[in-house]
Amino acid sequence: TSAATMGVDNLIKFSKAAISNINWTNLLAEFSEDVPDDPKKSRPHAVVALHACDTATDDAIALGIKLQADFIAVAPCCQAEMARQWKDLGDKNLEHPLSPAFKNPHLRRELAAHFTDLARVLILRGHGYEVTTTEFTMSHATPKNTLILAVRRGAFLAQAQEDYQKLTTWLGGCQISLASKIRTTL
Repeated sequence: TSAATMGVDNLIKFSKAAISNINWTNLLAEFSEDVPDDPKKSRPHAVVALHACDTATDDAIALGIKLQADFIAVAPCCQAEMARQWKDLGDKNLEHPLSPAFKNPHLRRELAAHFTDLARVLILRGHGYEVTTTEFTMSHATPKNTLILAVRRGAFLAQAQEDYQKLTTWLGGCQISLASKIRTTL
């Protein structure tokens, strides 16, 4: 479906690209000849990623933070990154409070998914977003139904950045890729 087919080509432009290849300024120029110089007027209103697998959710969030999007909505899927790190920790037989989870594949995946989303919430809050999480459909319909909603408020929250650091330490030093994709104190 195209924007023209839907009758909204003057309001919406669809573009297909890898997130790493998105050049927001070029996309704006394709849509309008009058691209404002003011970043507040030319930033995206929303960045949305639905069921972006594993670290693709982090790519979308990083893009939203980088472009200072007014609104970010992501529905993560297959958060396997932390579970892989925990498997390595479990293989080392470390003394850690979560060691039993590190060694149990099902619980490792489930817990890692929740802690990954918590880390994402803290990073977003640390970058000036007011964040809520919710189920967007009933849990019996799909086990992957968490929706992270973030509205840009503009003030970096130092406490959220500290909480992220404490959380990663407690989780065995495991960080999510989002932390390395953004350039701040995190």
